[in-house]
Amino acid sequence: MSALWAGVLAGAWPDVIGAWIAVGVALASLSFGSARLGRAASAWLMVAAFAAGVARGAAREARLDRIEAALLATPAVDSPAPSGSEGDRVAEARLVRVRVRLLDHPRLESGRPDAPARLLTPAAGLPSGARVRAWLPAGMQAEWGDAIEGLARLEPPLETRNPGGASSRAIARANDLVAHLSLIAGRVVEARPPFSPRATISRWRRAIEKVLRERLSSEARELVLPLVTGDRAGMSPELSGHLQAAGLTHLIALSGQHVVWFAAAAEALVAAAGGGVVARAASNAGAALLYAGLAGMIPSLLRAVVSAAFAALARATGRALDSLQALALSAFALLALAPGWAGDLGFQLSFAATLGLVLLAPLIDRAVRARMPRALKVVAGLIAPTCGAQLTALPLLIARFHALAWATSFANLIAVPVCALLLAAAWLGVAAELMLPGSGALLFSASEALAAALRGCASLAARVPHAQLTVGHGGLLVASAASGALLWCMAADTPRSIGARMQQASDPARQRATRRRWRLGAAAWLLALVLAVGARPLRPPPGRWWLVVLDVGQGESLALGFADGWWLVDAGPRTPQRDAARDVVLPFLRWAGVRGLQRLIVTHSDLDHAGGVHAVREALPVLRSDEPRQLREHPAVVRLWPPRDSVERTDNASSIVLRVGNQASSALLTGDADSLVEAAIAESLVGGWPSSGGSESTATARTRITLLKVGHHGSGSSSGARFLATIAPRFAAISCGRRNRFGHPNAAALARLGDAGAQVHRTDLEGALWFEFDADSVRLVDWRRARW
Repeated sequence: MSALWAGVLAGAWPDVIGAWIAVGVALASLSFGSARLGRAASAWLMVAAFAAGVARGAAREARLDRIEAALLATPAVDSPAPSGSEGDRVAEARLVRVRVRLLDHPRLESGRPDAPARLLTPAAGLPSGARVRAWLPAGMQAEWGDAIEGLARLEPPLETRNPGGASSRAIARANDLVAHLSLIAGRVVEARPPFSPRATISRWRRAIEKVLRERLSSEARELVLPLVTGDRAGMSPELSGHLQAAGLTHLIALSGQHVVWFAAAAEALVAAAGGGVVARAASNAGAALLYAGLAGMIPSLLRAVVSAAFAALARATGRALDSLQALALSAFALLALAPGWAGDLGFQLSFAATLGLVLLAPLIDRAVRARMPRALKVVAGLIAPTCGAQLTALPLLIARFHALAWATSFANLIAVPVCALLLAAAWLGVAAELMLPGSGALLFSASEALAAALRGCASLAARVPHAQLTVGHGGLLVASAASGALLWCMAADTPRSIGARMQQASDPARQRATRRRWRLGAAAWLLALVLAVGARPLRPPPGRWWLVVLDVGQGESLALGFADGWWLVDAGPRTPQRDAARDVVLPFLRWAGVRGLQRLIVTHSDLDHAGGVHAVREALPVLRSDEPRQLREHPAVVRLWPPRDSVERTDNASSIVLRVGNQASSALLTGDADSLVEAAIAESLVGGWPSSGGSESTATARTRITLLKVGHHGSGSSSGARFLATIAPRFAAISCGRRNRFGHPNAAALARLGDAGAQVHRTDLEGALWFEFDADSVRLVDWRRARW
């Protein structure tokens, strides 16, 4: 299993020629391994599996690259992006007529259904058969297997937009998706027969959703629906953030615990009816497959389903198959069919956590029970599974989220049993309600109470100071944690047969090797703990400072990095579906290793600037939030607007304006200031720099601004010609959302910036903009390739 997985990941780099070479190596290895029986056979089989994985992964990667290149070669509808930018790689969206078939249940909770789909006709350079993620018009009645025709906007998924963020492109490619398709208008042109298996399962799913929608409050439903059907699209940003901070997201990610409960319930019914071993095994596997049909193609869920199917097959045929073997078989089968899942985080976490449950949890359970009073031994049954799963999943969590959710072990003591009861109450309530309307009222009342308890547990754990201990993005920490987990799993893995176990117990050399692995693993974990606790934030080189314009969509959030700490100016927008602070700002700060802010400045109260402030304050301590005129020296940070004696103004007119830096290298952060404010600022700037003793003495030279953070997202009411002539910016940074409804940035404003000689950079085209200032100059940092 591990050899095939490693091969698939390695295969993402070779080209097609490399894939064919790997195929040859795989065939040769299989032939040689089958001819040589003995101790070397397993090694040769591993080599063969690795080579086969390389071949499978490389061929898939080459195919996706060809399809993506064809899409990018197709002219876009919108104007092209600046050369060399991320926007230039993506170009812009293509407007095309498409015909697609849905490959899964559309998720409805977000208000705009979406599902993976397959193109039935070529479109914008994409061949027939290419897979895309399709967003349907709100209210469109389409189900799994239906064919849809209409006018759509087609574009490639984007690379990572912010430091510390996820890559939409990598997520899409893990599921063989090559583009995002947004259907503007369309209709179902071919529906599945009403009594086909897909149509039947779709009706069952919609019936379940309808019952939950009618019988549960919205607060309970946003927890119950992910547990039952896996649809998390309607979950609020606040609840999602609390679950992540508390380390409880695994509870609502459909995986083994959900399948085990569902399958066990079906098996219990068959056993009560007098079914034998084969009947019980068949009901177990059938229930697991039914769950997969209801929930859809969720990689972590399918891992559990396939494992359950292999275990049921072994029981029905009277063969011995332990949990570790079932896990390995399911990995091998799924990666052979869907090699892209090797890079899917949910799939990786599902396997890692299950490995910890199988190998480490029993040892932890015995160790805890041996040291606990009899009255508390039941606690070991809750502690051991959580600790075992967390130990093996932790390296992946640190690598992706750059934080250590240390409170999760305590939160799980309450959350795990509450979640199990909630899952049972919800499913039993749905079953009762579908069979006899009104009979599930008591169970749904219990679901309300249990959902409130789970929400309260997550909220309480998330509010513990540093519940997510920021650890930055150092590779040594991840390597240490991964080494510790691997060594302990190797030490805990024992032979399957009794004879082999007795032989190992009587072999001093093997015992010494096992003890050595335990000790080395403990040393690796100790090193990881020291690195995590002692992690330091990212700092600019001596004599320099940073300005990071984060890509928060249609809003604004700026991070200032100084030698003594980080500042945040605004925290991005918040909507019922998205909180930019939780999605962008906090992941960036965790990636940078920031455990507290020196200062948080909110330029004004508009939600596109201040919407994420609550989430930031909840997650990180803020040293100061006051706003005196002189906020800092070396580099100087001065508040230019509004004046202290100003009268009440509109939000934009009262937006705080900051000047950062010195005469030779400075930034002007204008918030949402309009042209009237700009005129007042320009007057205050004339002669505002101290004389440097140089040859330049004109007012224009003394007021030059190196970088202008363009006001109001590049709207036409900002960036006036006289203002630009006064400050003469070399760079201009615009924070705006891709294809936003306001039309930002305004074409006239862009023209004025160009006429002023400013080099314009935009977050909607390039993602986050990272500028490094020193005493004399400023440069744009390529943060995607920089080595920090």
